[in-house]
Parts: sequence; C-alpha cells; structure tokens
Amino acid sequence: MAIDLSKCVGCQACSAACSMENTRLPGENWHKVIFMNEGEGGTKKFTWYPRPCQHCTDAPCTKVCPVRATWKRKEDGVVLINWYKCLGCRYCVLACPYGVRCYPETKPLLEPDLREVYHGHRRAKLWDPPYQLSREEQDGKRGTGIPPKGVVTKCTFCAHRTDRKEMAPDRDPVKDRDFTPACVIACPAAARYFGDIDNPESEVSKRVQRKGAYRLREELGTKPQVFYVK
Repeated sequence: MAIDLSKCVGCQACSAACSMENTRLPGENWHKVIFMNEGEGGTKKFTWYPRPCQHCTDAPCTKVCPVRATWKRKEDGVVLINWYKCLGCRYCVLACPYGVRCYPETKPLLEPDLREVYHGHRRAKLWDPPYQLSREEQDGKRGTGIPPKGVVTKCTFCAHRTDRKEMAPDRDPVKDRDFTPACVIACPAAARYFGDIDNPESEVSKRVQRKGAYRLREELGTKPQVFYVK
C-alpha cells in the first residue's frame, strides 16, 4: 500500500470505513490517523499520517508469539492472526513498534443475528462486514469477522476482500473495488494505492517509484509494506 500525504486531508474516512467493514468496537481503532507538526517557526507544516498495520516483511510480532497465532502469509506478505490460537498474552502488542494492535476486553456491540436485519435493506450493500468465520471456513489461519473475547486484533488489509480474487481470477484485483481494502475505497482524496508493489506495472509501484517514498521507522529493519509519498 502507498499513501500520498500531500493528498490526505485528515478526514479519517479511512478509519470509519475500517471500523464499519470489520465491525470494530468503540476505541478499537485498527486505522489511526495521527496529526504531526513538522518543521520550526515559519516553516512549520501540519501533516496527517494514516497508520494502518504496516505488514512488515520482517515482522517482530510474529517472532514473540508463543503459539504462532500471529503469522505472515507467504503469497502476499500480509500479517494475520489466528484467533483460534491466540492466548491474549499481548506479547505481540508490546513487540509492535507502530502501536497498531488492539486488545478489546468487551464483546462487540452488534451480534451476527442482530445484524442480519440489515441484509434486506435497500442500502445493505453499503455495509456488509464479514461475520465470524467458523474454524473450518477460516481454516484456522486468519482472523476476520467478529473476534472472540480476549484475543488481539489488527488491520488485515481487508484480507476477506482481497482473497476474493481467488474466486474471480479473470478480474483485476487493483481496479475492481470488490478486491480492494475498505480504507482505499473510502478515501475521498484518492490518496491511497493498493496492489502488488513488486509488479513495476502496478499503480502502487509506479507511485512509489515516481514520487519517491519512505517507510515508518526504517532504522528498525522491519521493512514495512506501507509506503508514504509526499
């Protein structure tokens, strides 16, 4: 993912879209937008920094998990959490240098049976978050939908959306909104780009190469997969 900070207006539509798509609790923000003062005196500049999970190539969170509930998917590098393994020890929360992991201590406000009433509504397609998948459906590997109580949660790059590409191989995962993370779709300033950074022909790769890019706390060697351009 690439985020163009020169376009970001700090509206936090990305945070709202993330919460709606992933049924997050109040205070359980997977996608914070941080306000930064840069420069001094008359050269001060105010910048908004959206901060989703960085999905690090060398993710420290995966190294400290005692049961390997936090793991990195080889095919696309997305870091996920197996909620059926997670002990809630929060070692990964402490290990994450970006502060993007959450530990909700209460149950979600909306249970699946209550949310089903929205399905017949004419505007239901605008809000269709994933439900808690069964162990078989989830294959014990990723956390999507409503989490059980007492587990760590975080941004998944909307894996439940991007994985739909497997069911529709002829459709473009970058141009087709069905396969795109909710935060990218919701951004009114079109400040976000998502796709295969290793593909030089992809829009996200072109943006990073054309405008130059940096990653948060690169000195740590975690190699985040979220790039910022200005």
